[in-house]
Amino acid sequence: SSGNLTSLSGGQWLRTEGAVTLDEVSSAAGVEGDISGLLAVATLDAAVGVEFAGDHLEVGTLTARNGDVLLDLAQLGVDQLSVSNDLDLLTSGSWRLDAAEVGGNALIRQQGPTAAINSYGDLLAGGTLSLQASGHVNGGNAEAGSEVFYQVGSAALGDLTSRNANISLNAAGALSAAVVSTPAGAVQVDGGSVQIAQADALQTIDMLANGNLSLGLGRSGQSMTLTTLSGSSGSIRFGTVANNDADLVPDHLYSGDDLTVEADGDVIGGNLAAQDQLYISGRNLNLGRAQSH
Repeated sequence: SSGNLTSLSGGQWLRTEGAVTLDEVSSAAGVEGDISGLLAVATLDAAVGVEFAGDHLEVGTLTARNGDVLLDLAQLGVDQLSVSNDLDLLTSGSWRLDAAEVGGNALIRQQGPTAAINSYGDLLAGGTLSLQASGHVNGGNAEAGSEVFYQVGSAALGDLTSRNANISLNAAGALSAAVVSTPAGAVQVDGGSVQIAQADALQTIDMLANGNLSLGLGRSGQSMTLTTLSGSSGSIRFGTVANNDADLVPDHLYSGDDLTVEADGDVIGGNLAAQDQLYISGRNLNLGRAQSH
């Protein structure tokens, strides 16, 4: 089936069974629904909020102009999401958000199979961003106005930024990201293996891996600690190994306080500097310049 559903004065309530396809659903108030099967909507536009429960929802453009988006589903796919207030998303299967802009807080959860592949493209939250997934998350660039918290099975992420607070990334398995940055808070990362291209924090940077840990560039206003767990045989790599005197100039790791690098395996990297104490421990060390100011 296909067609348009329009409400000029009130809300919309939908109950669908089987596979239902609609070109447009628009409402002068909210849109609510219960889905049994698959509901596919090209454009869903609500003057207030949107709330759906049930099986599988696929939407091209979903807009909640003056309210929340509440979704409790087996599976979700959205090309473009815009919500003025909060997003509360829970799936038992996978979810996909190609582009999402949330004016308030974003709570995104996948509770179910560890084999589920979840994904987002560009994700922007005006408040907090909390992402919890039993499975894997493929992420593009995400930015939040406040706290950022990830608890996932595994993840491959692009840039992740908090404008005003802390960032906490936790994965049972492999965790990788391009740039993790907060100009106001701290960065904390914990994973089975960790690979971060760049991390910047006004306060502390703490990274822990139950395997190998790689940090290309890191800069913290306060202390920085990089650790691989005892018994993991995990090595720590950072920066670029020096091949000539010019390679000894840049600080690949810099801490405004103490800097600790403690590996159960080897420590291999370029240059590191700390304003206070510098501590490096590993089975074998291959470094460029190590400096305590």
